[in-house]
Amino acid sequence: MAIKDRFDGWLIIDTDKLKEAIKALPPYYRKFSTIKKMLGFNPRQFTEYVEGKRYPSLQNFKKLCIYLQISADELLGLDTIPDEIDEIPPTPAPHSDPQ
Repeated sequence: MAIKDRFDGWLIIDTDKLKEAIKALPPYYRKFSTIKKMLGFNPRQFTEYVEGKRYPSLQNFKKLCIYLQISADELLGLDTIPDEIDEIPPTPAPHSDPQ
């Protein structure tokens, strides 16, 4: 079972994008043991990130993005936000005091 946040069940990290980025690496660099060793993760930590059972710290998230050559936006799934979010209502004009 994946961890879900309070925003309508969206995952923090798009685990499908994470898995795709790992598959895009050369064979030696996509081994979990190599990734864990190069990034300094403990044995279970990285596996839990990929399974969506755990979130990385900001520092580890940055390491993942750099290692996998993937943008933070893409790994967070922000490239797939529905277009409806672009339709934000205009900000109301500030109140002016009549003088």
